Amino acid sequence: FALFPWSGSQWNFLHAAFVEGDTRLVTPSEANATPASLLGARVIPIEHRSDVPLMQRSVGPQEGELVLYDLWSRTLGITTYQDEMMLYLTSAFDQHTESDDLASPLLGSRRSESTSDCEKRMREMQRSICDLTAGFLVESCRVLEVSSGLPLKRCFLVRVNQ
Repeated sequence: FALFPWSGSQWNFLHAAFVEGDTRLVTPSEANATPASLLGARVIPIEHRSDVPLMQRSVGPQEGELVLYDLWSRTLGITTYQDEMMLYLTSAFDQHTESDDLASPLLGSRRSESTSDCEKRMREMQRSICDLTAGFLVESCRVLEVSSGLPLKRCFLVRVNQ
């Protein structure tokens, strides 16, 4: 039994795709949210390092506020990964060998590849993970909005300001 499911190169890819860059995998607090309604919505991550303890922070939506919950810490992260997602991602990562530059085409660029090709592969993988996560949310109903108790069943890729 491994507590941490990802190898170093897999972790680096996932972090680059959903934590370090400007793209986040999110689920909206309201079931009827539309892509247009997400613009400007607050993204709420689960922060493991903070000066203010989690239970003393105001992290939930205010009355009538649409917020976006960052799914990194809820479905993919260190110890919150879900088996269904891990199996897919492990399979995708295993299609490539450690001898590739930065472990694989999914994890970095090949010397002969342009930056735009590398970015295109990253976006394709992000979309695949978003689709997989959407299926997981609908089928499992395991991710709940605490204040309402309702399952969160939709997810989106959004850009955030750094």
